[in-house]
Amino acid sequence: MIARLAIAQRSHRPAASRAVAAMGSSLGHRSRFSSSAHELLKRDFKRWARREAAVLAILLTAGVTGVYFYQHRDSAPSQQVTRQLDLAAKCAQAGDREAAVRHTVQAYSITKATNAQDRHLFELAFAVAAQYETLGKASSATRYYLDALHHVPFVRGDDDVRAVDRLVVLDRIAQSYQDIGEQRAAENYYRQAIEVYDRVIEARQSEDAELKQIDLEIPVVLYNYGQQLLHLKRWDDARQVLSRARHLAAPLSIEHRLRIDRLLRSVDDESEDGGDNHGTEEQAAPA
Repeated sequence: MIARLAIAQRSHRPAASRAVAAMGSSLGHRSRFSSSAHELLKRDFKRWARREAAVLAILLTAGVTGVYFYQHRDSAPSQQVTRQLDLAAKCAQAGDREAAVRHTVQAYSITKATNAQDRHLFELAFAVAAQYETLGKASSATRYYLDALHHVPFVRGDDDVRAVDRLVVLDRIAQSYQDIGEQRAAENYYRQAIEVYDRVIEARQSEDAELKQIDLEIPVVLYNYGQQLLHLKRWDDARQVLSRARHLAAPLSIEHRLRIDRLLRSVDDESEDGGDNHGTEEQAAPA
């Protein structure tokens, strides 16, 4: 339940969409996006993502605290975890983010030392990573997102739940690597996230037309990957990825679909100015 709460928080981004749209308007309704305009849009999106991560961290710490309190009342280590998470939540709400992440790291370390396959380790590692992201510490965020990825197999639930968790954390790892300038690693993790979705679709029964959480997540991953490809001036690749995002975004809000459309237009506009650089920029290692 905690992981699904985190995912819902991440995937619902109307405020970010409005922020990007407003910034586009303030740039004079230009039909052609310059590179500098694109960088402004990208920075604005990241600011919203970090605010979102701050909220996410509070939700996760509060949620995990409740789980431990009710399920492990008599366990001394779990009481230590509960105390650390209570302190983390209070610090986060008071605006002391450095202290909040220290307490969350303590909770994670205690849990990991007690049981290296604890089903809560994914949420705890994800919470630590999200908090480091709000602090602008991309290297630390990357480390704990990678830890979260390692703990996905121990998440309670069916294969669909674990597939969504894996896809989401792979996307966050990719974004963290982008933040530290590791473009090859970032693209590698975007590709892995897309492969998770493709495997789910391949295994899905043809008569199973029910919309799944992963169907709502994949357009966001493709959008983020498309942004990277645009930044790398790989116009054809960006156009292909974003076209798929647009196709799969049918269940999402009109705001999300329009946002993808705007990025597609920027690919067309910038490619007319710069030509196609496919193969000349840094390429990803094989996924």
